[in-house]
Amino acid sequence: MNRPEDSTLSALAGPSDTAPDAPPSTDLEAALVAAQRGDPDAFRLLYRDTQPRLLRYLHALTGDDAEDTASETWLHIARDLHTFHGDYD
Repeated sequence: MNRPEDSTLSALAGPSDTAPDAPPSTDLEAALVAAQRGDPDAFRLLYRDTQPRLLRYLHALTGDDAEDTASETWLHIARDLHTFHGDYD
């Protein structure tokens, strides 16, 4: 039986194969630190890596409102990135 949370988990997981141009986790961590310091190229890397997965997740939750919700999410991320510590669940 296909439960609603199954589609949400699938959306988060995305394709089973990692994209060949996807940066390794350590690159994303370095990009996060650089973006927190104001590096626009690092923020661009975070956006390009995260946006497709974010949209899949939001589409599973909100349907047609996913783009609007993602835009609002990125506004909050850009505004509050300097305070992000990554220590909350």
